[in-house]
Amino acid sequence: DGVLFAFHDDCIKVNGKMIETRNLSYDEICRAGESMMIRIPKFQQIIEVLGDREERVMIEIKNVHSDAAREILFRTVSNNEDWMLMSTPERFIESFPPETRDLWNERAGTLGVRLVRVGRHRVDLFRASRYAIKWYFAKPKWFFGF
Repeated sequence: DGVLFAFHDDCIKVNGKMIETRNLSYDEICRAGESMMIRIPKFQQIIEVLGDREERVMIEIKNVHSDAAREILFRTVSNNEDWMLMSTPERFIESFPPETRDLWNERAGTLGVRLVRVGRHRVDLFRASRYAIKWYFAKPKWFFGF
């Protein structure tokens, strides 16, 4: 339903079954969270709380499947100097498919947004995904220092 929210897992228990959050509306996700005594906030609510912080904020992208959601993330980060986006290579590929990746790479550059690899913040995922050898070395979790 296009609502950005913060929840660590890909699935949530609904009526005793684990369901992928991407297949549920935000209201359904909230009700499932409430049944487990968990409050699942909207992305905007978190941004309002973090807005005045001086510390670096890193937002992990896990399941972003619309241009509108990507734009919200990019604009939010671009408006906050010490904020950046991060993702695993696998999540990056899902969230930025090849057919639109160049467009979002250009958008990131225009807005001054960095999207780095989880655990290896020097690896720019847009740049690495353009070259087979860089992408090869961006994937392993154990290859630190690259």
